[in-house]
Amino acid sequence: MKERLKLYKEKVVDQYASSPEITPPVTPLLLKDEYARVIEERARQAEEERIKKEEADKKKKEEQEKKKKEAEQKKKEEEEKRLEEEKKVKVPIKARITAAGWALVDFVLKPIEDLMDPILGPTIDPFTDRRYIAWLSVVTVAYNYNAWFITARLCFPYHTETSIPYWFAMDILADLIYATDSILFQPRKQFVKGGDIIKDRKMTKKHYRETERFLVDMASVFPLDLLYLKFGFNSAFRANRVL
Repeated sequence: MKERLKLYKEKVVDQYASSPEITPPVTPLLLKDEYARVIEERARQAEEERIKKEEADKKKKEEQEKKKKEAEQKKKEEEEKRLEEEKKVKVPIKARITAAGWALVDFVLKPIEDLMDPILGPTIDPFTDRRYIAWLSVVTVAYNYNAWFITARLCFPYHTETSIPYWFAMDILADLIYATDSILFQPRKQFVKGGDIIKDRKMTKKHYRETERFLVDMASVFPLDLLYLKFGFNSAFRANRVL
């Protein structure tokens, strides 16, 4: 310790005095041939590591592909099994007739739906879609026309030979709005099931047809107007339009 203290004192007095710390060893110099050999060895090791890594990645990818194929095969087998079980289950005759009827309706309406798909899209968000909100304004006008003028025409003598064609044209226009709403807009409305927003057209259409709203819509467009042929032009036969 005394010697070390003495050296530090000398260092303070003479800044060029040697340091008491041990000098680290100097890296040995390599000959040109040895240096080239070291570089080649390092390159060879790097190449081996790269090849090993590529083989490991390839093996991992093959395992993932294998697992994916196994999962797809398993899913396919489960789907086939489910279909077989569904075939075994006897479907009631009433359900078969209903399904066949809706299939026929869908077949007839498919060209119209395909024509409107680029405009409205497969489904509609009833809360944020501006096109649907604008359409509701049109439906509201048609509903108010029926609600106000059916009563007015029933109570006051507005049905004259001159006005009947105009009333008839307005009635047809209101009915077309009702029918368009039931065919093109209501079956496209998205709904929530189990916390998920259902956007599949088939499911939204099925959901609409199973609701009370569908029954009310069908009752409101039922053509009681055909009674005009027997009883004459009377707005009382349009009372179901206010449902």
